[in-house]
Amino acid sequence: MSAPAPTAALRAVIPRIEAAIPPSRIDQLWLFPPRIIGEREMGLVVMSLFSVGEDRSADRDVFTLEYQAELARPIPPTETLTEQGRAPADRIHRIIDGVLARTGEEGSDPDVHKIEGSEDRWRALLADLGVPPLDPANG
Repeated sequence: MSAPAPTAALRAVIPRIEAAIPPSRIDQLWLFPPRIIGEREMGLVVMSLFSVGEDRSADRDVFTLEYQAELARPIPPTETLTEQGRAPADRIHRIIDGVLARTGEEGSDPDVHKIEGSEDRWRALLADLGVPPLDPANG
């Protein structure tokens, strides 16, 4: 199954992750298919992050980025970045499966991206999503 095409709202919010979290901390990202209800799009990105100053084999910090966009109005989407906690690296997939089961979103398979702290992989993801590169002169 191929990943759905990224929406304009996702392309607008995904670069904002880098403003809060350096790509060197991002282990994996899960991009969930957005839900569109009426004129509103709601989306979710789950991230497992390497902890600051710890061995990369240790637990991961888990963050979510939830966003909403008004499709009928040309205003920027709103987003909320939330730290959810920590989990052993080998349990992250099971935690996500459990969340999907509890929310009734089973079958909404996320698009999984392994960044593994690589700036090049982060830039490749942005390019794959159609996010233009930032202008270093003005961000």
